[in-house]
Amino acid sequence: MEFYKFKDIENGDILLEKIKIDKEEYDVIKQDNGNILLKKKLKIIVNIYKNNLEELRNYDLKKSQILMCKVKYDEMTKLKYRAILAKIYEIINDAIVIIKNTELNMKNFKKVDDGFYYLENLKISVQGVDSNKCLNEIINQCIKSNLQLNMKIKLLNNTIININLLKT
Repeated sequence: MEFYKFKDIENGDILLEKIKIDKEEYDVIKQDNGNILLKKKLKIIVNIYKNNLEELRNYDLKKSQILMCKVKYDEMTKLKYRAILAKIYEIINDAIVIIKNTELNMKNFKKVDDGFYYLENLKISVQGVDSNKCLNEIINQCIKSNLQLNMKIKLLNNTIININLLKT
């Protein structure tokens, strides 16, 4: 999105400098008088160390949108909580480790009813959960397996949450 910035020049001329506005950074609000307000979006940066998930519990992820996710150094193309969790399980690639570290309801046999889905490659069934619990599991598994995680999430109220979990 492009706008112009007003600048007075010494000789009395006025220069309108073109500037680009990142729609991810600002909400554009048109006012009744014709003016445009660029309101800075609220950004929250969560650096998670040693299972410190309390800050994330304050936010409702219902209907949130994942804008970016990197696990290790791989950028995810399918930006859904369940797909990201499945990718993390695939990277860990050890059903015993996953079950030992999980906060979710899991079975070590094929179960596809009562909200469960089956991960063929690991031979485990995982009960589906809401986005808040899924994100907690994503972070939990990354912490326990020492995986780097970077996520950018846009909440329903347009708040942006950046999650950075670095390898220890």
